[in-house]
Amino acid sequence: MKFNRFSLCFFDVLGFETRFSDLGLDGMLQKYVALIGLVDRRNEHMRRVFGEMGFSESAYWLSDGDAFIFSHLHGA
Repeated sequence: MKFNRFSLCFFDVLGFETRFSDLGLDGMLQKYVALIGLVDRRNEHMRRVFGEMGFSESAYWLSDGDAFIFSHLHGA
């Protein structure tokens, strides 16, 4: 049996209603398009840097006890 592991986060953003009132639908859309662009660029950078070193998506523990997680963001 294969298990898929996902992290799913929902945030109730304080001030969303005010920001929406100030920016309007088109302004909010521009913000989300910019956010999605940042996520796409981050994923490409991570894929390029860690993929070339042979890393796969996972958690990695370092010799000093710290850890880092190589994982793509699948949303914005």
